[in-house]
Amino acid sequence: MSELTIDPMTEADFDDLCLLQATAHAPEFHERSAVWRDKILRAPSGCWIARRAGHVAGYLASHPWQLGAVPALDSPLGSIDRVDCWHIHDLAIQPRFRGQGIGTVLAAVAVDLVRENAMVYAALVAVQGSRPFWRRAGFRSFEVSEVGARDALKGYGEGAVYMVRRV
Repeated sequence: MSELTIDPMTEADFDDLCLLQATAHAPEFHERSAVWRDKILRAPSGCWIARRAGHVAGYLASHPWQLGAVPALDSPLGSIDRVDCWHIHDLAIQPRFRGQGIGTVLAAVAVDLVRENAMVYAALVAVQGSRPFWRRAGFRSFEVSEVGARDALKGYGEGAVYMVRRV
C-alpha cells in the first residue's frame, strides 16, 4: 500500500474537495463551494487533505467553535459568542480508500488541533451512520440545550447526533 500524506488544504484543493463530497456523502449533506470557501478560509489550520498514490483519499474540515452550538449545514459560519471548542465540520473518505485507517488518522489530526489551540473539547455532528466510528475515536453523545442548536442539528437529518470528546 502506498504512503499516506496529510497536507494543509489550499484553495487549489476546492475542486477535489467538492468532488469527494459528492462521492462520500448523500446529496442532502452537500454544501455549496462558497460555503466551503468560507469555512476553509476562516480556519485554514483546521483543513487537511489526505492523499494516497497521488489521489485525494479524504479530507478533514474543522474550525474553532462554541461547545454546544451546532453550525448550520450549508451556511457560512457567521459569528459566535465565545470560542471554547474545536468543531470537526466534516471528515470524508473516498469510497475506494475506506477501511485503510485514513479516517482514524484524520480524526487524530483533529484531536491534535484541540491541543495545539489550547482547548479542552472537540465536537462534531455524526451523520450517515458514523456514530460508531466517532465512539471508537473517543467521542460521546452530548445533549444540546439551546433551541438554535437543536434546530441546526435537525438540519443534519434523521439520526444526526451531536458528539463531544474531552481531550
